[in-house]
Amino acid sequence: MESNYKEPKIKVLIIDDNVDERRMILNFLAEDPDIEICTFLSSGFDIVSGIKFHKPDVVVTDFLATDADETIVLEKINSSDMKNRPRIIVMSSLDNAKVSEKAFSYGIDYYIRKPIILSLLKDAIILVTKGRKPYKTNESVRMAKIRGVVRSVGIPVNILGYTYIVETIKYMMDSEKAVFLSEVYKSISKNHNTSVECIEVSIRNAIKKATHTHNENFKRIFQSCNMKPSNSVFLSNLKETIFVDLYK
Repeated sequence: MESNYKEPKIKVLIIDDNVDERRMILNFLAEDPDIEICTFLSSGFDIVSGIKFHKPDVVVTDFLATDADETIVLEKINSSDMKNRPRIIVMSSLDNAKVSEKAFSYGIDYYIRKPIILSLLKDAIILVTKGRKPYKTNESVRMAKIRGVVRSVGIPVNILGYTYIVETIKYMMDSEKAVFLSEVYKSISKNHNTSVECIEVSIRNAIKKATHTHNENFKRIFQSCNMKPSNSVFLSNLKETIFVDLYK
């Protein structure tokens, strides 16, 4: 006898004062059958009452280090007497380790840098709630997929940048929390007995080669990046492309 049980939807509360960005996030997440937007707020003033009323599984909030309001949001959540504290995902336009450390000091679960890659945000929601297991493949299949996608955008296999890109993406996919590239580069540099600067430059040169190749896969994956992605955008987009392919 088949069971009619369905996994409950992941309830998400969004805090963002940017109307266009909020609408973009709402429209994208609304397409996922496993996610429900329970409400959105333009500020965190009523965050505790909003959480208690809507009972979200996840709160997605903007975090501006120069604006105390978002710090207050996290302080209010931490000081409240709510029984079921939601998972907290923080978005920030500041690429700074101190900002990330400050956010994590409040007990957040995931940190995402702006501009937001929507598929990455959705994956983060899934990861922090453990609502779905993203990888249905074994390690050898996953590595084959990573290498295949890296080659498909025009990265030659005979350059150091190819090796470092593959290892960086694997590291990013293995981590359940957001990681800074400096942390990834440092780990890889130890494995290869080289410097962080060498890894960063090698990856940058590999990206330049792919940019000049400009093949169809590159255009498809990086169409929103003006075709000149930074290291972080390039690696994040490739990671998300591989993630989606493995989840299908």
